[in-house]
Amino acid sequence: MNKAKVLLIYPNQDTVPRVPTALAILSAKLIEKGHDVKVFDLSFLGDKFITDFDYLEDKGLAKKSSFSEAMGSMDNRPLDIIFKEQIRGFPPDLVGITLLQRNYANTLKCIKLVRDELGDVPIAAGGIMPTIAPDIVINTEGIDMINIGEGEESIVELAEASVNGRAFSEIQNVWLKTDNGIKKNPLRPLINMDDSPAYNWELFDERHLIRPYEGKIYRFGSFEFGRGCTKKCTFCAAPYLKKAADGLGKYLRYKSIEQLVREMREKVDQYNLELIQFCDADFMQGLRVDTLREFMTLYKQEIGLPFLFQNGPETLNEDRIKILADAGCVTITIGVESGSDRIRRHVIKKPISRERILRGFDLLRKYKIRSGANYIIGVPDETEEDVWETIHLNREIDPASIAANYFVPFIGTELYDVCQQRGYIDSFDSDWNMYKDNSLDMPQLSEKRINELVNILIEDFSETHIPYEYQTPEQVLEMRKVS
Repeated sequence: MNKAKVLLIYPNQDTVPRVPTALAILSAKLIEKGHDVKVFDLSFLGDKFITDFDYLEDKGLAKKSSFSEAMGSMDNRPLDIIFKEQIRGFPPDLVGITLLQRNYANTLKCIKLVRDELGDVPIAAGGIMPTIAPDIVINTEGIDMINIGEGEESIVELAEASVNGRAFSEIQNVWLKTDNGIKKNPLRPLINMDDSPAYNWELFDERHLIRPYEGKIYRFGSFEFGRGCTKKCTFCAAPYLKKAADGLGKYLRYKSIEQLVREMREKVDQYNLELIQFCDADFMQGLRVDTLREFMTLYKQEIGLPFLFQNGPETLNEDRIKILADAGCVTITIGVESGSDRIRRHVIKKPISRERILRGFDLLRKYKIRSGANYIIGVPDETEEDVWETIHLNREIDPASIAANYFVPFIGTELYDVCQQRGYIDSFDSDWNMYKDNSLDMPQLSEKRINELVNILIEDFSETHIPYEYQTPEQVLEMRKVS
């Protein structure tokens, strides 16, 4: 078998620095199979990397940090010069690009670079957007094919086909442009999580491992325990992804505890990590208490670092939170979304009671775990009265921090379709930013008023919040030394 040269493009700007989970897995899989891989990363190119952390700090929703300074200097030379320099001596046989709605504009720039410098090398797009909006992405000029769903197996087959004279047209999970139209291949079964390789972080700038937390800078490592989300939230693409995977195997899956801890231990030692983040969409949604206890027991023994994750309110009970606190959990961010029962139940379809939400936050306070509350303001059908219910609920919760996000109609979600049907939007816009600005102007709630209400929520939290004591990463590490 001939060895392929694969160029993976990470068109990341104006979000946060982070090693992309998908590219870290795909590059590992390609290297495991003997192929050469190079990454072209836009994160630290340009005049300034304005991150989501900057927006949060500017709004007073996060403590000021030296994060911008920690990022160091950017390379602000013309993009084509940088691209030529980085691919010198590496003429790729295949180009893969990971694509989100928010990086679509940067993706178009990268496609033009590839075409100008490399001619007709095959370009394959993968990621969330090709999976939830395949017709839009496959018809994007310059893209030859897209991968629907998981890419661990198809990226290897694409690489092998690119150098061995095999046609791309029969590779499962792949849609391909042909002279006769779009060839749509069937989807392959979902992978067993233990068959997914350990992340390859070596191809990425180590600045991706630097994150602010409570005003300090730490070396963060992000890991995936489970994959898939079974909730039906209308603002999220998860229901679409689950539907697309119907009949392909168990959708919500987990890595074996032993394998995950072993992979984490290797990364902790190699990169001197100080904080761990689990990047699961909803960390505990499918975990039994005994499984969580088994995992946290081994984690505490083998890793022992402070950790954080995001979770829904539904699984926050005392047994779980006690286990997490003992293992070194320092923050759980909760998707509250709205203080209005009507909005939660009938608009975003997250039917969790007010009492359950309050109970969850009370338990976090009791066990000294820092709480974060996420809110979405400006969803379809929301009224000013609904937003005031959010403000009032937030006062009762009184979390350690909040994220007051503007609603963004992400393509592939139920609310995106609602917004189009009602004429609130024409199509998706890659410039929409849930941390930065509002995207809707509705009859019952104007764009201007949404912006004002977001600011009122932030100001009200700043004025009424009563801090509570929670354990810091340093305290967790000190306890480990003592024990």
